Formats: sequence, structure tokens, C-alpha cells
Amino acid sequence: MPACKHWRGFQPHRYAKTTHSSTRRPEIKSAEQLKGKRLAISRFGSASDLAARLILQRLGLVPERDVTILQVGGTSTRLAAMTKGSVESAVITPEFYILAKKAGFTTLADPLSVKIDFPQNGIATTRSFLKAQPDTVSHYLKAVIEAIHYFKNNREESVRILGKYLKIEDRQALAEIHDLYKNILAPLPLSTVEGMQMLLGWMGQKDPRAKEARAEQFIESTPLKEIEKSGFVAALYQK
Repeated sequence: MPACKHWRGFQPHRYAKTTHSSTRRPEIKSAEQLKGKRLAISRFGSASDLAARLILQRLGLVPERDVTILQVGGTSTRLAAMTKGSVESAVITPEFYILAKKAGFTTLADPLSVKIDFPQNGIATTRSFLKAQPDTVSHYLKAVIEAIHYFKNNREESVRILGKYLKIEDRQALAEIHDLYKNILAPLPLSTVEGMQMLLGWMGQKDPRAKEARAEQFIESTPLKEIEKSGFVAALYQK
């Protein structure tokens, strides 16, 4: 983690919530039935690990005590482990939702239901660059905002682009991925202190510097708020 005196991130995360979903084998009908069972993640310390623990807590379960978390590997490997019965649940990302459904698995918690503030895919820069290149910063952030608007309002083309980069041909799967992210993406991707502090707390388990840090040290919302004040975002969504 960069020292606070050297770095200040915009952290306008494009995903206001975690994009991970908790999927389950058919015999698991409720969160309560996960007690004593196993949940697959990629590896400890990963985004899937953090997402799993946050989702379990939101469901009223205590990670490690109520549910055993296992390092299994990539999402395909996690789904394979569920198919074999090696685990009863797994956290997966949107591009695998349709595969999970086809395998007969059901969703226990999805990003829209758990609503966990989860800073992900943030944008960071140095304080010196913020000060020296304010116009560049503004232009870049406007491009991000425009891209979000385009994605939300141009479904067919967005689905085509998703297919290209995710290497998925299943039109139904791509449409579902688009519709999920359309609801997750915020028009103005501001960070929250709560989300950043949660992330610092997580990092603090391995890096003591994170325990001493405050979320405000890593968030600079002024450029985005100035763009909002200018009417740029409102004008986009009025078209």
C-alpha cells in the first residue's frame, strides 16, 4: 500500500457494489442451511475471499465458524468443485452466472440484493499530477462518465463489446451480464468513505500501515464533484 504522503487516489469505483454472487447447490435452500458447509473462493486475500466473507456476514453467518472457506482456484474450478460436491457454495462473477444456472445451481445472494459497498476497479493518481494536470484529470473522468452512460443506454452494442472481451458467445448470458452491471454502475462513480475504510480494514490484516490509515487520505472527490456541478452528468442523461 503506497504511503499516504505520496499518494491520493480518486477512487471513483465503477462498481458501487460487489459484483460477486454467492451460488449454491440445489439442496441448499437457504442461508441457514449453509451452516457446517463449504464455500469456494479463488485464494485467501483475493477479491473473491473478501466478497465471500462480506456476503456471509450480510446473510447472518460467521465466516470460518459457520461456513468453511476453501481456496479452490478460478471460477471455472469453483463451479467444477460444486458439480462434484466438493463444496456446497461458491462466489462467482457475472460472466459465470449463466453457466451456474445451466449446471442447476441457484443464487443465494447477488450484488443487487446484498448491496455491499465494495470499492473495485478504482482510478488512482499522485497528488502532484492532480495539481499539475487538472484539465487532463477532468477530461479523463468525463470519458469514464460518458462510457458508463453509453453502456447503460446502448444495450445491443454493449452486449457485443462484452462478448468480444469476455470471449463469450452466449447472447443470453451476455444480456444478463449487461443488465446486472447496468444496475450496479453509478452515473457519477464516487467513492464512499465507508467502502474505502472497509477495504483498509481488510488490508490491515496483512499490512499494519493500513490499520493506521483513514479512508479520507485516499479519496479525492473534488474533480468528480466539479464535473457534477457543471451539469455535465445531468446533460448526458437528459438526452
